[in-house]
Amino acid sequence: MSYIAFIDVLGVRSSAMISNNEYLRMINKFNDALINVSKYFDCRIYAYSDNAYIEIKNLSNMIKLFKKLREILMADHMYFVGAVDVGALSDQQINYSNERVNSMKFISTGAVDIFKTQSNFSGIGILLSNKVIEDMNKENLKSCYTPSIYKKRENNNETQCYLSMYDLSYDPVGLRKITNVVSDYLISVATNESAGKYYITPIISMIKNLDKNII
Repeated sequence: MSYIAFIDVLGVRSSAMISNNEYLRMINKFNDALINVSKYFDCRIYAYSDNAYIEIKNLSNMIKLFKKLREILMADHMYFVGAVDVGALSDQQINYSNERVNSMKFISTGAVDIFKTQSNFSGIGILLSNKVIEDMNKENLKSCYTPSIYKKRENNNETQCYLSMYDLSYDPVGLRKITNVVSDYLISVATNESAGKYYITPIISMIKNLDKNII
């Protein structure tokens, strides 16, 4: 059985408004992180700019890959919004007669579904589908996910509300790590108030994974 994901790095578009160098720094850091994790796991990664499709066959490796990717990026104060489900990308490279055009398409319904799921998710973290949670329960991996919440994307005709979800657990969290995230949240809100909603998910998830020895 394989697992597919779509992830998008938060703040890259805003960084382009700051400077070309800041935009390139974030894109390069993201690509370096993807290359790094690909060395350790049997996976396929299709990256473009600030987002990527990922397919990986093993459940345990899927968990380890996203934990490692998250740690690498968070160390540089970078975050991504991701979703994971069971499925295959069924990638297909398109060869055109015009050699100036390069294209890759994903023909499976799962690839479309995971893109839609990720697009509706507005939290920093990894939204795990119900099927993924079922597989984790069967493999006695309940400690690898954490109940959390995210703020639903706002539409003009809808009231604001919060939705429940399952996020990938953090290893026991110390005060420094959660302080860094809260600090990044405050900076983000100061520059873009609407971006603050993305930080609700990791703060809730990390509080639930706080090291009990420091409480």
